[in-house]
Amino acid sequence: MKLQELREKLSDKSQKLFGKDIKRTAEGKLGQFLKDGKNDCSAFDFNGVYIIFDDKETILYIGESYKKSVRERLYLQVKCNKTNSTLAEHCSLCKFGKSFETLTEKELQQLKTDIQQYNVLAIEEVDLETRLITEMGPKWNKAGNKKQCE
Repeated sequence: MKLQELREKLSDKSQKLFGKDIKRTAEGKLGQFLKDGKNDCSAFDFNGVYIIFDDKETILYIGESYKKSVRERLYLQVKCNKTNSTLAEHCSLCKFGKSFETLTEKELQQLKTDIQQYNVLAIEEVDLETRLITEMGPKWNKAGNKKQCE
């Protein structure tokens, strides 16, 4: 399944995906999740799955947020915290060929800038992550797989 197909299914009046009732969705850029006080991210205040993709609509990563809200989880992804950002680790392996922890300050800043430009689609339903990964084949859902970077 492609991102456009997913959007079409979600815009259908039935609001069902893989037999699950979808309560709501939200879409935006990852940069809006920085805590600078300028952006209202309340549309993402729910638990569910999120799909991160680039401007060419290549799906990079699918994650699930069931303990924290999607908003809180995406903030951690953008912040590039060494213990909480799976996205930062995959991005650094693909962009720089090395782990996040070994990036220079300049590389870290470039990585953060790149991540802020990615787009995100969030879906309020926590039991979809595995099915979406299987159906959509995101680039970065296999840690350390160099083939995923191409």
